[in-house]
Amino acid sequence: MAFTSAREVDTVGEVGSVTSEAKQIERYHSAGGGVVLGVALGLSLTAVGIARHPASIQGAGRGLLLTDIGLLLAYGIVGICVWYQRRADVSIALRVGTLAGLVLGTVHVANHVIEAFVPNRHFALIISPVLLMLALFGVAGSAAWKRTRFRLRWR
Repeated sequence: MAFTSAREVDTVGEVGSVTSEAKQIERYHSAGGGVVLGVALGLSLTAVGIARHPASIQGAGRGLLLTDIGLLLAYGIVGICVWYQRRADVSIALRVGTLAGLVLGTVHVANHVIEAFVPNRHFALIISPVLLMLALFGVAGSAAWKRTRFRLRWR
């Protein structure tokens, strides 16, 4: 391929870098798919729970059910928005948030397992998962800020 001018060479170089950047963004593109899959799984588990225990939605349980379904649907809408996100800096921040959320969820599940199987615990075993979760929120915020350099301005 012969180039006739420096402008044409620059354009071809720019197209190559834009193409590689687009492929990198597509790699982060799948974060929203996991959220949508998780919401579908959560809604299906909720439906199975209601089918097995229909008395759980009587009285105050109905309000809690509607709140849970509303929050899951809102989370699913955010997941769809993330799925179509094209800005690399926002995608990176969302990826950091997703990884932090997975770690936080793992810590939370481990805390519930300990609660279920260890009835008498020391205070340190009770409070340490909460403090760990708060520390993980700080780490996620710091990592997202480091990668995007985005800062809220209070006026």
